[in-house]
Amino acid sequence: MFEQASGTSPDVRHVLRETMDGRTTVFVPLRDHAGFAAIDAPDFDRLTACGLSADWFVARDAWGSAHVQAPSSNARHFPVLRVARLVTGAAPHQRVRFLDGDRFNLRRANLRVCERGPVLLNNDNEGGSNE
Repeated sequence: MFEQASGTSPDVRHVLRETMDGRTTVFVPLRDHAGFAAIDAPDFDRLTACGLSADWFVARDAWGSAHVQAPSSNARHFPVLRVARLVTGAAPHQRVRFLDGDRFNLRRANLRVCERGPVLLNNDNEGGSNE
């Protein structure tokens, strides 16, 4: 069952939460996109408490890969941040891998941090895509 998140910020009011099997997933609407990004509730709450906006959007990199990004009020040098990197705590020299290939599934169980390499790191036969 979905419930609408409470909050004073206009961008948080449109976030939906769903609890299944004791785990709560937050579905954040993506600006200019007909969909939602899914994230574990504790990660969403931690990121928004640290100044990340819930006004998320999709941006494409030079290779055409989609990335869920959000503005942050606390980031001096990078006012827009990739949410998957924040969830995992990936260092600049690391990649974030989406195990199911869905770049809008930002739940921890779907994310893995990998070292960068000359190939897209699909040599472990698990599929997925990289950020």
